[in-house]
Amino acid sequence: EAAKYYRMAAEQGNAEAQNNFGECLASGYGVEKDLRLAAQSFEEAKDIIPEAKSLLDKIQAQIEADEARKIAEKEANMKIITETINGVSFKMIPVIGGTFQMGSNDSEADDDEKPVHSVNLDSYYIAETEVTQKLWTAVMGNNYPYSSTKGDELPVDKVTIDAIQEFLAKINQLTGKNYRLPTEAEWEYAARGGNKSKGYKYSGSDNIDDVAWYIKTSERKLHIVKSKRPNEIGIYDMTGNVAEFCQDKYGPYSADSQSNPIGPDNDSCKRICRGGSFFNGEKVCRVTKRYHFSPCGFMFEGTGFRLALSYL
Repeated sequence: EAAKYYRMAAEQGNAEAQNNFGECLASGYGVEKDLRLAAQSFEEAKDIIPEAKSLLDKIQAQIEADEARKIAEKEANMKIITETINGVSFKMIPVIGGTFQMGSNDSEADDDEKPVHSVNLDSYYIAETEVTQKLWTAVMGNNYPYSSTKGDELPVDKVTIDAIQEFLAKINQLTGKNYRLPTEAEWEYAARGGNKSKGYKYSGSDNIDDVAWYIKTSERKLHIVKSKRPNEIGIYDMTGNVAEFCQDKYGPYSADSQSNPIGPDNDSCKRICRGGSFFNGEKVCRVTKRYHFSPCGFMFEGTGFRLALSYL
């Protein structure tokens, strides 16, 4: 009954009731325990009730501790997946979900990298490397004939979206899983280092030479995957070597906060590509740089793909 009274009075703007109702919510006294609503009540009361500020600080610390515990539990449950198909193995790296600021306001940023906006992602897996020519052969039963440089440990390139869809259908048939392309938001979050991000300009470093084969180092050809340094969560080559198709079609950013965005729903052939390739310069290889191709039946040198997998 007391909790009911405090709720009614709090809704009418009574600061003391807001503070008392916050304590009820924080302890579960007479109502279901809800720390976030408790914090909201203390926030509304803090300018009038001195003790509400200290209670708010305690609740926020507890919320942060709970979030950290949940992340730790997810990390404990999510392990690297090693998949083997016809004798060829590859790894899927767990990416713990979280919230990040997508896009860039840096001086180098293009207009379509703006506005910076908040994106929340569920946990997922992303491949340690791009799809290699060896993995393509293991899945499809034959070599991909169009790659610009041949080699088992080189990434597939000059690949069309239609060819990628055929590959995904076949690998899912072989594994019983639901491999797919990463969304653009998943790609950027993983490239930034996920929840371990250090805010680098490129994927894993502010020095592009550490992590990428690009125009100044590549001799204009593909290079063996994993021959540069990984990023903060153990993913290789998200900068340079081959640019990577994403699931999304191309469209402008919104300033609104989003959760698990999947891009615009339209008839455009413009498909998002990320990361830059062996013939691109530093600006194109930044983790926030967006560009697109119209891949309806066309092949583009230096363009490949990487697998993603939802965490269920």
